[in-house]
Formats: sequence, C-alpha cells, structure tokens
Amino acid sequence: MTNGGTPDPGSIASEIRADLVTYKAEKRRKWRPKSNAASQLGHPCALETGRYLYIRRITPEENLALHPVAKQFLFDDGNTHEEAVIADLKAAGHQVDRGQASYTWDAYQISGKIDGFIYTSAGAFPLEAKAMSPSLFRAAAKAAINGVLTWDRIKATRNDWIAKYAVQLNTYLLMTGRPLGIFAFKDKESGDIAIYGWALDYDLGETAIKRAEEINAAMAGTGPEPKHCTRPDLCGRCEICHICKPPLVQFGETREIMDNPDLEAKLIRLEELEPAYKEYKTLDEQIKAAVRGKIGVLGDFEIDGAWSESPAQVIPEHTEPPRRQWRRKITKWRKTA
Repeated sequence: MTNGGTPDPGSIASEIRADLVTYKAEKRRKWRPKSNAASQLGHPCALETGRYLYIRRITPEENLALHPVAKQFLFDDGNTHEEAVIADLKAAGHQVDRGQASYTWDAYQISGKIDGFIYTSAGAFPLEAKAMSPSLFRAAAKAAINGVLTWDRIKATRNDWIAKYAVQLNTYLLMTGRPLGIFAFKDKESGDIAIYGWALDYDLGETAIKRAEEINAAMAGTGPEPKHCTRPDLCGRCEICHICKPPLVQFGETREIMDNPDLEAKLIRLEELEPAYKEYKTLDEQIKAAVRGKIGVLGDFEIDGAWSESPAQVIPEHTEPPRRQWRRKITKWRKTA
C-alpha cells in the first residue's frame, strides 16, 4: 500500500506472479516410467543404446530432480496449444476421438497415450499434435516432401525433437496396426498449423523394438547394462546426467549440473531467434549489394547513401590501398496500414 492507502500496482503484480509461480511449481511431478514410454523411445540416447530409458526406469523417484519451473510453464503452454489444434481440426469437419487413450504392448513393455484418431476419407489414423517454436516448425517443413515426413529426411535435418516425434508416432502405428499416421504441428508464434503424413517405417520400428528388448533384458538382469551413447552434447543438458554419469573424457572437464530457470529460458529464446538472425544477416548483405551507389524511392522506402573514402595506409612492408565504401541509409518514409 502507498501512504495514501492506494494499492501499489507493482506489489499487486508481484503477488499475483508469486502465486502463479507457486501454482506451477506445485504441479511438477517426478516421473519414473514403469515401462518403455513410446514418447521416450525416440530420445537420441534411448534410440542409440537404450541407456536413457534404462536409467530412467531403474532410478528411484526420490533420486530424480524436479524439472525447473520454467519448463512447467512451457509444458502447460504446449498442452494448451495442442488442445487448440485438435479443436480446430474438429471445427474443420474432422472427427477426432479416443484422445489420450492408453495403449500397451506387453511383449516389449512399451506404453503410450495417443493424442487421438483423426477420421478422413481414407479411414481413421493415429494423430499426434505438437506445439513448437518457429525454428522447430521450419525444421519440420524442411524435412517434408509433398506433405510427408520420412526418417531419411528427418535424419538429414539432424533435429532430435522431430526425430523423437517420428519414433513415437511410428511406434503407435505398430501398436495399433495402422499403416499411416498424421502429425499436426503448430507454430506457437504465428499460430500456423502444418499437417504431415507419416507412413509406417518397419526398419525404424525394428530399431525401437530392439532397444526396448535390450532395456527389458537389462532390467531383468538377463542382459548387459546399456552403454553410454556417443552424443556428449546431450549429456550436459540431460536431467539424469548426474545419475547416468557419462565418462568425463566426453566433456574434457567436470561440469556443474545447473539449475537456473531464468538462464535456461533465455537460452531457449536465443535458440528460437537464431534462424531469424541468420536470415536477417543474409538479407542485409543482399540489400547492401543491391543498393550500392543508388539513391531513390522503392515503394514505402527511401534509399539514400554517400561514398566515404579512407586514405591509403602505409604499413611496414605493406601498403593498404585507398578504400571507397558506400554508406547506405534506408528509411521508411510512408507508414502503411
């Protein structure tokens, strides 16, 4: 409160924010999978050696760390977007049912929850709806040909998230006996929704099943413990790195397992902005070359500039020639609606 008795808006805002953070923090749960979750079989470490899922399954919940509160905000936001995607598909005339129905494949101890089955003119097929950053949305588009995602194209993009989603849906196809599935990817920034088809990939399915069998054998004591994967770049940001204990030679030095939600959120945002930054630099260089030495008006933009010259510089055993550079200036002279 202020001296005059009027509530302080900053204090009220801080109170609401604190309550919101507390609510999100209390929603967090430690998760120890009792089976091989289809959503985790595509984790790059799990798919390569099975170790990620093995460690997750053998580690008591009390030894697992809660994820940062910032991630809970991301999880909840993603769920909200995914529910909106399914609502849009229904509004567009496609029936979607059996949402979050649980499926198990006892022979391989595989389990999962499918987002739903979408009904089309060719039948009903498993649907996976995912909300993602613009950079991930673009990566999926690059991996698709004629509206279809394939494992070879996904591997070429080297995007672990898209690969993980592919293994998940492919496993669901094996579990439900369906020949194809549908992805609905939403760009959380633009709101755009991309639809991709996925045909059952038996080779990929065989790899995932083999890993599940190896994990199960290790759990039962009838097979060796899965080896560490060959992706040390994953270890530093893995939530179970302190339990898995990969060889330090992979890092070159001991690394701290950090817990800094604010820094993590900034890193996530930085990663999202990287493609836009690269595009900006490319366009800037192209525009710089196109307007060199030109003065004029183009649409809503005024193009101006001037030549600047620097004298020759004499350096021992070398002379730098005079330099002539066009310093451009582009301003938007007319505002558009």
